[in-house]
Amino acid sequence: MNVEGNNIASTSSTDTQIFKHIWQLDVPGKIKHFIPKASHNRLATMDNLLKRYVQVPDISQFCEDMSETIMHVFHECKYVKEVNRLLNIKDFTLRVWDFRDLVKEKWKRLSPDKFCIWVLCMWDIWHQRILKSEKNLSDLHQKW
Repeated sequence: MNVEGNNIASTSSTDTQIFKHIWQLDVPGKIKHFIPKASHNRLATMDNLLKRYVQVPDISQFCEDMSETIMHVFHECKYVKEVNRLLNIKDFTLRVWDFRDLVKEKWKRLSPDKFCIWVLCMWDIWHQRILKSEKNLSDLHQKW
């Protein structure tokens, strides 16, 4: 089956193909490691920190509107939706349940170059979120 830019042999081998493709991208290693970490829900979102009993506010660091889950950060947040709109990337709302599904849908439907741009944008969104979190923590410590 060929859908826009990437060939898919079968559903069971899709993950392997996607991660092989990610490792072949001409991007820094930290970006290559980012996608598998996010796919396995291993990023320090507020939701994940709370599950580990870290006392943090359970709210998005960007929109300050909803609970900060991986899916919110990379798919549901109004700022991510705007990035996708600017990149002319369609929303696959009904087809994704988690970040791994989101990556599969983007990989299947985007050209290889556009997929690489999307990966870079998602990493940059996460990087900006980390910087904002660090600033918020620094501001909080200065108030004490």
